[in-house]
Amino acid sequence: MSAETPDAAESRAGIHATVIGTSLEPEFSFLNTYLNQTGDFKSPAKAATAVKTAVEEEKSGATARSMPPG
Repeated sequence: MSAETPDAAESRAGIHATVIGTSLEPEFSFLNTYLNQTGDFKSPAKAATAVKTAVEEEKSGATARSMPPG
């Protein structure tokens, strides 16, 4: 069994980030569609990572604490 190439690892990580991010927020499922239709994994992975971070912050209450009152 050969070792995974850096390109393959990057692709796999990008696809994984997209799938996980969109599973947390189904309204962002268009990122999966974009990934499937274009093969571009970097852009949707970046967006999905931002979605995942926002969801995790919201669940932990970090977003509410970081927002100014009023």
